[in-house]
Amino acid sequence: MFVALLLLATPPQFGVDRIDLIAEAPGTFVNFDVPNALVAPTPGAVRFVEQLQLVMTLPIEGLYVGASLSAQTLSYETPLADGFFVTVGVQTRLLLPVGGYGGLAWRWRWMRVALGASAFADASWARLTWNRFTVVPTLGFGIVL
Repeated sequence: MFVALLLLATPPQFGVDRIDLIAEAPGTFVNFDVPNALVAPTPGAVRFVEQLQLVMTLPIEGLYVGASLSAQTLSYETPLADGFFVTVGVQTRLLLPVGGYGGLAWRWRWMRVALGASAFADASWARLTWNRFTVVPTLGFGIVL
């Protein structure tokens, strides 16, 4: 009820925040595909396109939703210091929650750079099991619009 009243009291502020050229979620492109780029460039190029992410702002300040071919995210950023933000988020595959990520982000003019960690399971709609997680360091780079 409180959230509904909050949304009614403030006009929706939906919009494009940025385009992530290197997405933080799930974080597999930098960790698995970039090291193999010289050996197998085609799978890496396909996965690069899969992980490009459009990130939209939501009416609640600091709340973002992102979508790419490989993952969808719901994240929250809160200011830490001048230009730095703490980021936490939930990542999904075909809207099935499979993990989360968190870290620090730095925004400066037209760019956003993020470092953190991502944990995700190999769960799917066909196999609803979250008993084995993979944890990887993440790097994100986005162009703020």
